[in-house]
Amino acid sequence: MLKKTLIFLFCLELISLLILSLMRLYNFSYSKILNKEPIVVYFSKKHLPHPIFRKRLSENNLEGNDIYKFDPNTVMYNHKLDRFGNEKKMNFENKKIDDFNIFLIGGSTVEGDGVYKSEDTIDSTIRKNIQDLRCFNTIKIYNEGVSGYSSKQDYLNISLRILPHYKPDMVISLQGWNDFLSYVGTRDNNISSLAKYWTTREQKIYKIVTTNKISNRIFSFIENNSYLGILLSSMFSTYQNYYFLNKHYKSELAKSENLEILSKNYFYFQDQSQKVLRLNGVSYFHFLQPILNYKKFPTKYEKNILNGKKDIKSKDNVDNSVYSTKFWQNQESFYNSITNDKRFIEKDWKYDFSRIFENSTDIDFADHGHLTKIAQKKVGKLIFDKVKKEIKCIK
Repeated sequence: MLKKTLIFLFCLELISLLILSLMRLYNFSYSKILNKEPIVVYFSKKHLPHPIFRKRLSENNLEGNDIYKFDPNTVMYNHKLDRFGNEKKMNFENKKIDDFNIFLIGGSTVEGDGVYKSEDTIDSTIRKNIQDLRCFNTIKIYNEGVSGYSSKQDYLNISLRILPHYKPDMVISLQGWNDFLSYVGTRDNNISSLAKYWTTREQKIYKIVTTNKISNRIFSFIENNSYLGILLSSMFSTYQNYYFLNKHYKSELAKSENLEILSKNYFYFQDQSQKVLRLNGVSYFHFLQPILNYKKFPTKYEKNILNGKKDIKSKDNVDNSVYSTKFWQNQESFYNSITNDKRFIEKDWKYDFSRIFENSTDIDFADHGHLTKIAQKKVGKLIFDKVKKEIKCIK
């Protein structure tokens, strides 16, 4: 009886893997059929240096004109829904001459991490302040924050998506935290001559793609799609999450690229964003986002975050202990290097918000980097006060 049961389960497993393999093959073929040519992006006045544009000689372009094409493997977007599951309604086809469109860009803080309702986000506060102006023309603000984005990804978003396809009048950037975090962890600058300028995530993706052996794909497929693979993964998930991952993250987050690389990337992509927008008649404001390090009067909860107390959990139930003293020191060194640089000080479109909570006694930080409802409203109001003179408001 046992032998028959084992044979039955083995056959069932083989059949399920066969069906899944055929489904994968069908989906792959179907996606290839629907695959379209990359979009061609042109700027209205002149081409600017772009990290993912590649000059190509088209087969049908015998004259040899330069064509710039977008490589879709570099950036992925998912903007149909916001962080809270609400559908984004973005229609720019019928924009009237007096309408004014504002785009707020940045990482997960802009996206809304730290609060639980879209009404409590930074863009919502700016929107309410705009409504209080009682303008006759339509003024809209769109939240284009994407978790994990740094100034580099923001620039790609602006130049490949927002500027060519939407109709922006103003772009507001809240960035800085991810410009540090994107370059922490184990890095391999020898995999390419340009690797030292890639984010840590880009380096890891490059390694995965270039070492994607058939054996790795087979193992991953069985692990994620077979009964046995799912069972074993479930059995070891608790150990993996609470011991290995925490230990691994703590070690990784204590490492960062040298300040010269971080600063060079930050200033380059911020300046490129400003140039391409101003050349196209769009106003641009950048705000260096606040960090917990500079708070003189942290609450008890915020002290536990800084000290890495294991009994205080961050977002998604992650131990704050993964953020070591070395992590906070590295982050503060990066921020000091930015705010003391004349390339930051001398720009009238860059604003230092890193210390706006310096004397606050409120709970401003929900975890190591994200802001609470109180803090998001503070930031939204401060941003509005800085940009309101540039907003086209017809009384």
